[in-house]
Amino acid sequence: MRRLNLMWIGLLGLTWALGVSACSDNETEHGDNGASGGSSGDGGNGGSGGSSPTTTTTTTTTSGGGNGSSEIGTVCESSQNCQTGLECLTSRSNSLTEGGPAHGFCTFQCGDADTPAAEADAECQKLDPNSVCHYFDEETAYCVQRCTFGVPDKCQNRDDVVCDLVIHEAPGAVSCISDDNCDIGDRCLVNSEGDEEGLCYATPQVCLPRCNSDQDCPSGRHCDPRSGECSDDEPTGKPFDEPCDPDAEEDECEGFCASDGFCVEKCIIGTYPSCGSTSNTEATADCFFSAYENTDVGDVGLCGALCDCTADCRGDLECIRIENEDGPFEYRGRQGFCGIPGATTPVLDTCEGSGGSGGMGGSSGGGQAGEGGAP
Repeated sequence: MRRLNLMWIGLLGLTWALGVSACSDNETEHGDNGASGGSSGDGGNGGSGGSSPTTTTTTTTTSGGGNGSSEIGTVCESSQNCQTGLECLTSRSNSLTEGGPAHGFCTFQCGDADTPAAEADAECQKLDPNSVCHYFDEETAYCVQRCTFGVPDKCQNRDDVVCDLVIHEAPGAVSCISDDNCDIGDRCLVNSEGDEEGLCYATPQVCLPRCNSDQDCPSGRHCDPRSGECSDDEPTGKPFDEPCDPDAEEDECEGFCASDGFCVEKCIIGTYPSCGSTSNTEATADCFFSAYENTDVGDVGLCGALCDCTADCRGDLECIRIENEDGPFEYRGRQGFCGIPGATTPVLDTCEGSGGSGGMGGSSGGGQAGEGGAP
């Protein structure tokens, strides 16, 4: 459900690696360089704080609600629930990379491995000019709506659909040596290590299905942290903030192993339950690290741990006290969050009084937490 009194922290120190490899259109496995993958590739370097904590009041909704010029991305149980010309990818299907989208997703297939990006996009834009053809993997492509970070009323107002940044083949397949050879905003990416030339890729923000927990999935299915899809298989691997080997042939994490050697998990800012936590009184984690600048409710974020003292955090992080204009307060039963404090940031070195169970540690990375602001 959408949560009230959302606390989220802007993330500093996040590298471009998250923007590229965490969301690439055509990346098939961990470690590839951009130009060949699915919608959820490597996680990048998570941060540990940033701007001051803030609060946002949101409304509770799972019904979707149309926005834009079509019903691409609305909730459905069958194709009869979708606009003419759209089909329903149900939550019990295996229509995407690992399973199906939570609560269903109205869309239609576009293009194939041999279809130029511009032609595939044109198929979608006949129905919705504000859409693109997104490749979930090399053989699975569906139309999705575009969105903008920080803007409300997008992605059909769903809390199980996230506004995320993806890699998308730029029109004309322009070859490049650096970003300077590409249009403004596009990136020059190579297909494999050792290639001297690459191709220009756009990085649009689009609406992608993303479950927040098993509660979003049908009975017997599980929310896969990596793909954000409802799958028959229970997730395996290490949870976020556990140490991992970024050079391993197979990713060790339920989400992704970041280049700094810790697991990260993507999530939707403004949703709860999230990040494996369900309690409002003894929460262990929440989606409150921003993955990009200018993000807000409904945009992609990274999981971070809650704490009562530094002993609750992994070794290189400290428990930063959560404060607002009236001073310290509890957030979902916890006193702080795990991060890297600034020079004057209030830190909880020792546990005092009651509090929830220990968290798993903060989101990985090198950003500095801002001083306690107004949550």
